[in-house]
Amino acid sequence: MDLVPLVFRNVEKTRQVGGLLSDLIVYSDRAERVKEVFREEVDLGLKFGLEKSSVQMETTYVTQLLRGTETGKFLALDLGSTNFRVLLVELSGGGIVQESVRHFEVSTDTRTGPGHNLFSFLADCIRTFVEDLNIVDEQLNLGFTFSFPMSQEGLASARLVSWTKSFNCPGVEGEEVVGMLQKAIDSKNLHVKVVAILNDTTGTLVAGSYVDPDCTVGLIMGSGHNGCYFESSENIVRWSGGKHWVIVDPEFGAFGDPGRGGVLDFLRSEFDNLVDDASLLPGKYTFEKYIGGNFLGEIARYALEKLQTAGLLSLNDPQNLVSKENSFPSKFITEIEKDNRNYNDVDDWSTTHTYRTVVGWVGDQASNPNIEEDLQTVQYTCAAISERCALLASICVAELCNRNVKAVQTVAVDGSVFKHHPLMKERMAHFIKMFAPTKKVTLSLAEDGSGKGAAFLAAIVTQQM
Repeated sequence: MDLVPLVFRNVEKTRQVGGLLSDLIVYSDRAERVKEVFREEVDLGLKFGLEKSSVQMETTYVTQLLRGTETGKFLALDLGSTNFRVLLVELSGGGIVQESVRHFEVSTDTRTGPGHNLFSFLADCIRTFVEDLNIVDEQLNLGFTFSFPMSQEGLASARLVSWTKSFNCPGVEGEEVVGMLQKAIDSKNLHVKVVAILNDTTGTLVAGSYVDPDCTVGLIMGSGHNGCYFESSENIVRWSGGKHWVIVDPEFGAFGDPGRGGVLDFLRSEFDNLVDDASLLPGKYTFEKYIGGNFLGEIARYALEKLQTAGLLSLNDPQNLVSKENSFPSKFITEIEKDNRNYNDVDDWSTTHTYRTVVGWVGDQASNPNIEEDLQTVQYTCAAISERCALLASICVAELCNRNVKAVQTVAVDGSVFKHHPLMKERMAHFIKMFAPTKKVTLSLAEDGSGKGAAFLAAIVTQQM
């Protein structure tokens, strides 16, 4: 990590604060070890899956991207949270002619009730959508983005491994979900066929290829974290088709599971352990908890809480917000990083994003005699967590790019951490160049990959029929 050391006038305080936050700094030896461990886990995952690796390395069966000749109307259903979308994308000669989208909300009862009720609801929403567009009588192919852990058995066949997020519908885990959706669609007498199932990372890669044919990696850096990439089928033991480059979904948000005692145990700080213990799924999604927007703010808050308790931070905090869980969201880090890490060189802190964010968080600091050094400390803490996030994400991306023979590659990225953090793209580009020196890699924002990507994949599959 290339983080400028924090410097106070008091040398002893500099040493103490630096020491307390030192586990958040990933020095070159530990970065090299992460790289080596990830490579080992990928190779084991390609051969044995989760039996011997923390990364699943799930085959998606997608072997082709857009060719620029796709024509027709294609539906997409994007399910991954309490809000989901139905989309229609019309293509002509591989280009978008028209697109429509409608958002629907999945109620708590539907998210936790019987599985057949969920799929019936999804089919009802598809019917509402096509009726509104006056295309209910047209034969349409659909791509289904299903952003939950699944074991894929074909382009249009996958079994749910486990529900996550706020979904927990009985009767679906272990079942083939495309068949369940298709049965529900047929029961509504719709002329819609589900021709592909994918997750949001695959959708991002496919959508990225619409903009740039050199796209080889899809990456999600939002509330969670995952990626996918093209792997030679010769390296996939569980592949039974011919020789291809195939999109593989590592599910590397789980890289390092089960956390304590896992292959990344050497990387964990005490703050990571606290975040993990308080999470909905302790011991799971270890790597995601270093990078996902759901966790970055809490890592920072736990660090600041320890500094405050140790007397190294003296923020006026009448409501004790420093010690309140989830009081410091990740968007605060994004806002503070807009000051461009100038923590050692500020003349007037009152004009900074850091000052405004801290006051907005815990309240007025006019009576705090140590406010300048406190703001230095807060800004440095956020910088360290951001830098670690960028470095760790880049190590994995670089390894995925290094596995591809192409010298020029594009990584399509979707998600709020990448989109809104002012330094994330710049820092990741720096680290990827460091860990993939023979490749020319471009990072490209690919918004709405999970939606458009599903429609694009439906078009790709349709052309193969």
